Amino acid sequence: MGVLTKDTINTLIWIASLFLISSHYDGNAQVADSIIRSISNELSPKIKADTLNTLGFDLVFNNPSEARILFNESIQFADAIKYQVGIAKARKNIAISYDIQGRSNDAIRFYLDALKIYETLHDSIGISKIKNNIGIAYKNLNEIDNARKFYEESIYIKKSLGDIKGTAYGYNNIGELYKTGREFGKALQFFEKAYAILDSLDDAHGCSVILTNQADVYLDLEKYDLSIQYALKVIKIEEEEGDNYDLSLSYLLLTRAYLELNKLDSALIHVAKAEKITEEIGAFRVFYQSQRIKAEILKRKGDAHQLTLLYEKILILDDSLDHLNQAEETTKLKAGYESQQSEAAIANLRRESLLKEKLIASQKYQFAFSGIVIVLLLALIFIAYFFYKDSNKKNTQLQLKIAERDKAKEQAEVANFAKSEFLANVSHEIRTPLNGVIGFSDLLMKTKLDNTQNKYMTVLNKSALSLLDIINDVLDFSKIEAGKLELEIEKVDIFEIGKHVIDGLQLQADQKKLKMKLSVLSETPQFIVTDSLRLRQILVNLLGNAIKFTERGHIELRIEPIAGKNIVRFSVKDTGIGIEPKDQQKIFEAFAQVDSSSTKRFGGTGLGLTISNKLLALMGSELKVESEVGNGSTFSFEIEAH
Repeated sequence: MGVLTKDTINTLIWIASLFLISSHYDGNAQVADSIIRSISNELSPKIKADTLNTLGFDLVFNNPSEARILFNESIQFADAIKYQVGIAKARKNIAISYDIQGRSNDAIRFYLDALKIYETLHDSIGISKIKNNIGIAYKNLNEIDNARKFYEESIYIKKSLGDIKGTAYGYNNIGELYKTGREFGKALQFFEKAYAILDSLDDAHGCSVILTNQADVYLDLEKYDLSIQYALKVIKIEEEEGDNYDLSLSYLLLTRAYLELNKLDSALIHVAKAEKITEEIGAFRVFYQSQRIKAEILKRKGDAHQLTLLYEKILILDDSLDHLNQAEETTKLKAGYESQQSEAAIANLRRESLLKEKLIASQKYQFAFSGIVIVLLLALIFIAYFFYKDSNKKNTQLQLKIAERDKAKEQAEVANFAKSEFLANVSHEIRTPLNGVIGFSDLLMKTKLDNTQNKYMTVLNKSALSLLDIINDVLDFSKIEAGKLELEIEKVDIFEIGKHVIDGLQLQADQKKLKMKLSVLSETPQFIVTDSLRLRQILVNLLGNAIKFTERGHIELRIEPIAGKNIVRFSVKDTGIGIEPKDQQKIFEAFAQVDSSSTKRFGGTGLGLTISNKLLALMGSELKVESEVGNGSTFSFEIEAH
């Protein structure tokens, strides 16, 4: 057996210290001093700093004030050896402790201190997390602009790191800001972007959060049927996950929607479910909400007897809630005061303790080391036995889950393949004779025909072309939905694409006596890296729609750079019929048009904008619309120039 080095001995002492401290820690207040005293003096300052950070974080959610003492002590050890990572981590943890206590201003101060260190360390992951936390703190202070600024900066970094899930949660945070500001249209756009990502990652909890936000928005928009639809999706997820607290809140959300629709029996059924869950788990505040909502339902039903009994119960609950609020406020103030006193006292005790430890360290070392090694060996034996006993069970469960997942994946792949093969065959079978119809109708129109025959052939030719467009749209949509459509990224000349698209649609515009214009602003980069075919498809779709819905005036394709950013904006502006504000979100839904009269008058499948928006999503962008009825519309999107 080799000789133990000093580093090896320090590591063994650290592991044993953690084991000893964890075995005696029960989560009660006033434990910071005992934890600090339990840290062996033989540990290096770096290990001491890391240990205190770890133990403090385990304590922070139950007792943030006590945890803060450990974090401050960690900073002392880290600062002595200029251990910047340890200092940054401790300052971030102190900020979290203040966040938990609702002291957002103090939290922001420490977050910013930690952020400066992470920036000097060029730690992109740490920077993105800190900026997200700062955004949350500013949101709690209702400083929406500052919150949005830090959220957006965090999302930008997460995108550059390829953190897809983190990006999705960032979109949700921004959506919640817009929801708070009652900008519901923008909120829904960000929630939908977040949900699309989290659903693709099978993140059930994340999906339930997004769906809850969407249900809330639709409730505020008085779209109660949609609110119910989304709330039911949330409830299904939470029932599967066993999240009873959130499930009770979702039942109340569903109850409120039914109440607004005056479906009182359904409302009563679901408020009873919320009431039962909250009684079982002891969620007093949510139980109180359920009773208030239940009273409103009984009031509308005219059940005077039950309502009288419930009002008596609510009066008792009101008193209990007041006492609870006062107790919590008193506890918070007391904890803050005691924290300040305790932190100062611990600092003094620690200084005295260090002097004493130096005097007895040489005598204590041998005894302490022997005892720790024994405890460590016992702990390792126990851990080994536990893992041996549990490993077979876990391996069996894991193998079953893997087998189920592989089977589900195989079935999905077979279904997708069958669908793709079916669509390909149907496409070929329909388009082959359809191309014949188009070709021969073109040839016939060039022969000598009388007016009636020429009219019939023109209708036939246009109908066949329209049918071909519909088939192509459905196939594109199916590919995107199945995740089979891949972008061909290359360096493309956007000036040339813009000109070709305008030239290709000029004849349609001339037939309606519309002016078509291409405007390219100075300093616009001529080349960007993207999929030229799909960019052309999007522009043709937008310009084609502009021509379709414009009777007189002009249409402009505008290409311009975004000042200060490496981004190019494409916009298509027309002087057409415009879109009602209430219909501006509807047009992006598959197979949807503003109303049935639009289909009869202008034709089309209603897939064009949906396909364009989904293609842009693959490019990291989205369609935006600004419109005024009678004065035209502007559709725009932005692409990074790279």
